[in-house]
Amino acid sequence: MRLCKLAIRTYNSFCIKKFPGYLYRVLINRLLPFGNCAVTPCCTKPSVAGFKKQRIRAIFWIHTYSLHKDEKKEPTLIQTACTNVAGFSELYEKFRKKITVSGRGQSTLKNYSHHLAKVALHFNCLPTELDCDQLNDYLYLVKREHNTPSNSYFKFTVYSLRYVFRMEGLKDKRIELPVLRGSKKLPVVLSKPEVKRLLSAPKLLKHRVLIATLYDCGLRCAEVRNLRLSDLDFDRRMLHVRQGKGGKDRYVPLSEHLIRGL
Repeated sequence: MRLCKLAIRTYNSFCIKKFPGYLYRVLINRLLPFGNCAVTPCCTKPSVAGFKKQRIRAIFWIHTYSLHKDEKKEPTLIQTACTNVAGFSELYEKFRKKITVSGRGQSTLKNYSHHLAKVALHFNCLPTELDCDQLNDYLYLVKREHNTPSNSYFKFTVYSLRYVFRMEGLKDKRIELPVLRGSKKLPVVLSKPEVKRLLSAPKLLKHRVLIATLYDCGLRCAEVRNLRLSDLDFDRRMLHVRQGKGGKDRYVPLSEHLIRGL
């Protein structure tokens, strides 16, 4: 009972502060999974009567958010490099424009810029000012500290340096970077009993159809989220995937079992 009263008092004191509408909607959405809150308009407060202890944690999260919302965020690695390394802000601005004009995604810009900032902060100078020995020493350090099976960190370091060297016209330094060879691995193919157990694991039919669509059509999570009814062509047994990886469209076949489920 004391917890419930504390939750109501905390919630009421929070709502009096008159936050913007978008923030209030975010908080309402945060509260909805924790209890049976019937919210009709945005200005209506959800009922917190009957909340259990674990549901009251949502109220405490709101109070914690209100306490820390005014705290200044720590600068990112790119911001630190722009502040501490001379000339990096101009290089980053030019790099950002080049990435945008070439049609690459924001994730590519974020990853490449992160690794370039890491190199600049390590040597306290621009990556374009490094000589071959410094590049080899840094790549050796990255390879030793981030020795993962996929070598993703090492690959992004090489890709970002290669891109900025090509942008600045430094062909001699591009040659010094190692050539990354892709590993050739055989795919993991499930047997028929394993596929049956996978599809029968969810209790709800919609979850089974979702997993079957992912597995049967070989879709990514982002691609299956963007599917529409107009993308299903049952007459030709084809599925139209729009704007997949790399912004490309493609057609994938639909099996008879999946068509029945859909």
